[in-house]
Amino acid sequence: MDELQKAREEIAVASESRSKRISALIRFVSVLVDQASEANLTPDEMRYVGAVFKKNLDLFAGYEERR
Repeated sequence: MDELQKAREEIAVASESRSKRISALIRFVSVLVDQASEANLTPDEMRYVGAVFKKNLDLFAGYEERR
């Protein structure tokens, strides 16, 4: 099983605790960054990926605030 799948499973089982869920999500993002590094992306490509990720987080945060 690859690291990304392990990180996803950690998120799934961490639902009983908010702090565990946050830690699992941070680990998931770390694994994504490692995989992007292994893909030999240029700095501009990494910034683009980061910007898209941040935009999605901001959209989700806005959605959650409106709920």
